[in-house]
Amino acid sequence: MSGLLIIAIAITEPIVGEMVLANPRFVDSDILKMRVLRLEDDRKFATPSHIAHPLKGHPDYSITPILLPDERGGVLWPKKLAINSRNGKIYAIGRYNYGTGNYVSVCNNEGRINSIKVGYGSIALAYNHIENKLYCLGWRDSTLSVIDGETDSVLKVIQLKGRRPTDLVWNSLENKVYCSRKKGNTTNVILVVIDCSNDSIITEIPMTGKSSERSYPHLLFNPISNKVYCFHYDPLVDVLDCTGNTILPSIKLEEHIMSQIFDPKDNRIYGTQYSNNKVVAIDCSSDSVIATIPVCKQPKVLAYNSIMNLIYVGGYDEIVTVIDCQTNQVLTNIPINGKWVDGMAFDSLDNRVFVSTDRDQVDVIDCYTQTVIEHLPTDENPETILWDDNLNRIWIANTGYSNNPGYTLDSYDARNLTGRVNIVIGYPPINSTLNPDILKCLSVSRFTSSYVAIAKPEKVVIKRSANHPRDCIHNDQNFYVSHNYNDTLTVISCSNDSTVAIVKLEGKGAQSIAFDATDNKLYTANTYSDNVSVIDAGNNSLIKTIKLPDESPNFIAWNPRDNKCYVSTQSPPAHVHVIDCQSDEVIATLGCGGLPNIIGYNHVSDKVYAVSYLDGDVTIIDGAGDSIITRVDLREGGEAWPIAFAHDPIDNLVYISCSGNPDFVAVIDGVTDSLLTKIFLPSRTYINFGLLHNPSDNTLWWPVFYSQPDVGIYDAIAIIDCSTNSIVDILLTDVYYSTTVIDPINGPRKSINIDTITNTIFLSHPYASRISMIKKSPGIEARANPHPGSTSFTIYPNPFHRGVFISGDFGDGDRISIYNILGQKIRELRGINRVFWDGRDCKNKPVPSGIYFLIFEVGNSQLVKKVLRIGGLK
Repeated sequence: MSGLLIIAIAITEPIVGEMVLANPRFVDSDILKMRVLRLEDDRKFATPSHIAHPLKGHPDYSITPILLPDERGGVLWPKKLAINSRNGKIYAIGRYNYGTGNYVSVCNNEGRINSIKVGYGSIALAYNHIENKLYCLGWRDSTLSVIDGETDSVLKVIQLKGRRPTDLVWNSLENKVYCSRKKGNTTNVILVVIDCSNDSIITEIPMTGKSSERSYPHLLFNPISNKVYCFHYDPLVDVLDCTGNTILPSIKLEEHIMSQIFDPKDNRIYGTQYSNNKVVAIDCSSDSVIATIPVCKQPKVLAYNSIMNLIYVGGYDEIVTVIDCQTNQVLTNIPINGKWVDGMAFDSLDNRVFVSTDRDQVDVIDCYTQTVIEHLPTDENPETILWDDNLNRIWIANTGYSNNPGYTLDSYDARNLTGRVNIVIGYPPINSTLNPDILKCLSVSRFTSSYVAIAKPEKVVIKRSANHPRDCIHNDQNFYVSHNYNDTLTVISCSNDSTVAIVKLEGKGAQSIAFDATDNKLYTANTYSDNVSVIDAGNNSLIKTIKLPDESPNFIAWNPRDNKCYVSTQSPPAHVHVIDCQSDEVIATLGCGGLPNIIGYNHVSDKVYAVSYLDGDVTIIDGAGDSIITRVDLREGGEAWPIAFAHDPIDNLVYISCSGNPDFVAVIDGVTDSLLTKIFLPSRTYINFGLLHNPSDNTLWWPVFYSQPDVGIYDAIAIIDCSTNSIVDILLTDVYYSTTVIDPINGPRKSINIDTITNTIFLSHPYASRISMIKKSPGIEARANPHPGSTSFTIYPNPFHRGVFISGDFGDGDRISIYNILGQKIRELRGINRVFWDGRDCKNKPVPSGIYFLIFEVGNSQLVKKVLRIGGLK
């Protein structure tokens, strides 16, 4: 090879498809409030499962949805429940203003059996047992879906006039459905009457009361008097005589009613007045208020005991108030194990009331003794409770919190208080890792759950792991999942999705995992035990526990060039500790500002970047000498709260996305360590989590939220041209929301991955129960006859572990020969402008770690480049 130009490339490889992202824990609440965005959406969009279609306005990109928890789609934030009294099916819908608000999940006591696509923004359900139909109201698109209770098929979609329908009830006496909606953009309310025999609109009746921008009317049907009551915000209650659909005199109140329940024995309605800490009793014969009863603080939920004629009231208080309906007096206050109540249901077979509390449990009240007799564990934030009188089971919707979606139902035997069934009806992917060899993506959900999802384009597997999954990573054989509040690491086979091992650690709260491909080892940062665990990935066993000099390690990253790990700690003063991966000892400790939430690595310059969320700066560390080079302030010209990191090895630029006003990406020169520029998001665009460099076209992919006037809020990707550092496009996905919450504490850390072979992006939608595969069409850019003598080539990554991507000006008549250090030719590659070497020889055997020479023969020119293989395939 003498006489040839030899160029050594020093670009080292992260694990393919992985990113280093933010993990800002213990963030001051005022900072968190600054970053909460509440945006409005006015459009529906529907996507079939696993069908690729062009992105809106971008025909050169295709998007394929991978729906979770399976191809039928799922529901997050389950909010409303209904029961089919004929066959025992349970129906669940989620919060109407999020991306999964267009499905109805169907379950029974054995699990999830179906998912029904309905109108966008599901907000209310009503079951008709005469026709065996379910009615589902779509808030966003003003639709009423009519569903066959036997086949789960949509029989008809009734398009309503106006906008923002909010509630519906079924009149069992006349077999009609009544639905409330707004009149256009006004606060006026219309009551729509629908004949259930042919599912057609009979009439529309204007109401007297008004809605507000954020509070909408809700309905109650009185089967004794054959009336529908419409509760308004203003405060006023409209009364409709259903016999002739005539409006009766309204009921005026001191404060609007938040929730209501019917007492059939006395023909009364009881309603909560949240601000007054009272319950009002309305006599339905005279339609007048007959009592105002002081109860617990901020009452919001009710249950009626038909055996003892009692009303149970729960609110933001540590008690449940019991009202005697005969006297309209408080009978007693029952202490509960919680600070507030979100839902209640009465079991008339056992004379019990089930109460969901903030302690992620349901308290069981024995109504004979008026005491709590049991606490039933649930998933996060149980809210709505439904009693199935046929099977005597309690159903609980685990709603989750504002930006922390619940996605399960719990069910118990109501008599024995046993036989818990936990059903996954949706799945919000938060952190993910992609194994591109088999095109399989494992994701973990919010770290308060206990499931992981393993997704391929054609199949999704949901499996239970240990509680509180937090981070995930993979090697060639296995996926690894850490857990936030316990001391285990779950090992899952990449090939068959089975649990291979559960590794016991000597530390709790493994919030971050790093993989050392050179030695095939894993390192976990154990936040609650102040140490780092070292695991042999070959036999999945604990090798060593490294004690750190200070507390709360929160992030760890691997430097493949020097074979070191860098772990940041949160306890002030914060540090970055350097671990030598050969000896597994701490060899240096460096100061790095307040709350480092990102550690990134520059493969070209061998530099480590410790990014501080609180200080808004970056500490740059020499990877070889483990000394601080400089600090870069990202707050020049305004506020900066760093969220994500990416490195462009082609131009040697470092990118850090920051929440600011407006949001931006900071660009740092990888050689001079200077802040070159800030790339600001355009108007109506807001930061999301994630940042990814795409080596195939040297672009930066930045997940964002994009607001289109009169269209909606979309999950989108801003594409940055790294050669010009400018946003060249914004790709809108078909995932949309009405309320989007940015949470820097519990938000995604790894939301975007790439398969560099096929140039396919995997984007997780943590609020929409799906993953999107986005792929750019190759078009006609490839040239069969490149310019003779051209020597422009890019090799990425280098060193490499799984494979190396080679691009440049070469055509079908050119070739790339690969030699080992003994001068033996082991492989020849041909292609047009872009080829991939998978680290195997001409006999398809994996080559060992070491240096290899790529000889490019393009036209009459020759060029040699050197690559380094680390951690060869097993």
